[in-house]
Amino acid sequence: MHLSLKKIGFGLLCGSVLGHTSVLNVYQDMAVYTFAPQNGYLGFSESVKASCKGDELLLKEQQGCPSKERLCQEFLAHQKTKHALVSASEKLKMLDKLISFPKSGDFDPKSWIEGAKMIGEESAGLIMEQEKLKTAFAMEEEAFSRQTQSANPLYLQKECQEEIKLTFPHGQINFSNFYEAEFLDENHIEVTQYLSILNRSGVDIKADSAMFYYKAAHRYINPIHFTPWIVSRYVPQVSRAYKTAMPKMAPMANGAIVSEAMMADESASIEASYEDARTYKVKNLSLPSLGTAVDVPVISWNASAECKIHVYPYVSTIPYMLCTFEPVYQIDSNQWKIKSKEEIVSDNASGEYYEGTYRLYVKTEEDIQVLRTPIVQNEKNTGFFGSTARKKDGFMLEITNKSDKPKTLIVTERIPVSSAEEIKVKLLSISSSEKIEYKELKEGRIEIKLDLKADESKEIEILFEISYDKELKIDY
Repeated sequence: MHLSLKKIGFGLLCGSVLGHTSVLNVYQDMAVYTFAPQNGYLGFSESVKASCKGDELLLKEQQGCPSKERLCQEFLAHQKTKHALVSASEKLKMLDKLISFPKSGDFDPKSWIEGAKMIGEESAGLIMEQEKLKTAFAMEEEAFSRQTQSANPLYLQKECQEEIKLTFPHGQINFSNFYEAEFLDENHIEVTQYLSILNRSGVDIKADSAMFYYKAAHRYINPIHFTPWIVSRYVPQVSRAYKTAMPKMAPMANGAIVSEAMMADESASIEASYEDARTYKVKNLSLPSLGTAVDVPVISWNASAECKIHVYPYVSTIPYMLCTFEPVYQIDSNQWKIKSKEEIVSDNASGEYYEGTYRLYVKTEEDIQVLRTPIVQNEKNTGFFGSTARKKDGFMLEITNKSDKPKTLIVTERIPVSSAEEIKVKLLSISSSEKIEYKELKEGRIEIKLDLKADESKEIEILFEISYDKELKIDY
């Protein structure tokens, strides 16, 4: 299915290097990048492994790097800022030393005042410059540390004439799914699936083809062989005393620094496709190590949706809109963004498969107010010789439509369900000042369809009775 393609920063269109095809494969536990490097430079990376035609390649760190490379440019600019900061600090130290030198000759007030003025201005300028450079240095360091955990350029120790394979550990290159639903009208939505791809490996990726898999590359299945189920004579086990060894402390893991990275001005198109459930392909992908997610549209489709307002007062008195539909493709993630005519309805909605359809929890209905209050309990003994206790209980619902439009909502309530034969529960009544439509379903579930005019309020009383032996104690 053809999609309108979204523009992404940093020149997503790229070509092959020296005739070689570059390929990126991203799994849930690792990523593998096959490409032909230039001049042995890889980037700023840690814990990465390299191989050439199946043989492992040794890697080395150096101080210098190609100035045309993006990360190298940031690295060199950061080093320049560091040099300027050290220089400003040394100038201040030297100025303090000059001031502390003993003065000789006659005291000339005018010269002293002029000298003090010059020294003050120079000192103030150096202090301001130092503070400015400190701020710039901290910002650059934060931006750089988000893109990679390494502080030095990484090279191949020995060049390979063929394509090399870089293997990145879990967390350096990863992806997730999210969905966007746009309401075309009250009963139809357009669903767009996105890949959200994140690279903080320290290596700028340019792949002619990239595959993304919702599965682990390393999978171990323990061999299983049939063994008979033995029944034998019971032999009591002799209890033995064991000394508990002191547990070994696991090493603490270093936390990664995460912050926002800068984006470039260049932009180009990207082509993505849905290959299979939980498998995606992206062509002509440029994925710089920015530490900021790149969102790639994968596929779009339309669906008919049935949307209703629901509330479960026994759990929460906040009503919400729920839309159900049949997905054209499998939904791989329950994270959603919802729009209506370019208006953001929710940027953090959730969904789920439920009873054969997909449920999308769209938004809360702020215009409907729900109050739930218990009714005073009434208990009396009846039955043969007064051995049966009958306990009446219930609650009152007050539901108000505060908007200037009519609203229809489904109220789901419940009464207790007995777990023992000697305890009986029955619904006595559901009453309101006006006739209401309701259903008594299994497991004590009650569904009420309620129509409210603008600024209308309705009260609903729900009563039930629990009968049980008066010697019993019950809890609900």
